[in-house]
Amino acid sequence: MAAKSKWIVRAIVESPYCIGLCVTENQFKNEMKRLRVPATEWPHWLYHKKAAVHCFEQSTSHDLLVLVCIKTYGSEKDPNIIIGLLIHEAVHVWQRICLELGEREPSAEFEAYSIQAISQRLIAKYSELTSVKNIKKKKGKKK
Repeated sequence: MAAKSKWIVRAIVESPYCIGLCVTENQFKNEMKRLRVPATEWPHWLYHKKAAVHCFEQSTSHDLLVLVCIKTYGSEKDPNIIIGLLIHEAVHVWQRICLELGEREPSAEFEAYSIQAISQRLIAKYSELTSVKNIKKKKGKKK
């Protein structure tokens, strides 16, 4: 029997940034520790906002990192608000990518497809991190 086809990631551009998502302040703090960012240099998780983007350069590897932070909300919140916030933050991620690449005037379609790709990945990761199954698994481990 013939092997199944393999598909590659449909990335628009190879980004100079590694993009992460934190949905709790504890996740953010743990990531700061893991990345060995000195505590005195930690930014505020959300700056009293609903979402934020933090950019770093990892000191040992010199990797460029973007952490998108968004507060998780209970089922009482409209998911469209969450999606809107994630898309908003995806635009900021895209702006940082363009700045790093020296891309001053990306074409409208290139920009739209890039923001779409970043948004879709953030939305998928948010869904994964906040799924009922995942939340129950985490609560079960605390016992």
